[in-house]
Amino acid sequence: MDEATGVPPTEQATQTVTTQEPALPDFLRNGSAEKREAYSMAVANPEVLSQYPCYCGCDALGHKSNLDCYIREVRADGSIVFDDHAFG
Repeated sequence: MDEATGVPPTEQATQTVTTQEPALPDFLRNGSAEKREAYSMAVANPEVLSQYPCYCGCDALGHKSNLDCYIREVRADGSIVFDDHAFG
């Protein structure tokens, strides 16, 4: 038994940790599952999307990476301002 967790060592490896799904913008309410998943992925993995340029011409909107098509701003309090550009 692990003193810190109270769980036998053989069970520790099988524990599943889940996280709450990020709050998504209202405009996704009627969007497809794929679009909701894409926005969720952007929230969960901004460091990944920020490495990829967007080729749709949105650089004219000030976008610097594919992440900007999903997230306009992350505020100091951690709240997210979404961009509907990737919604289509």
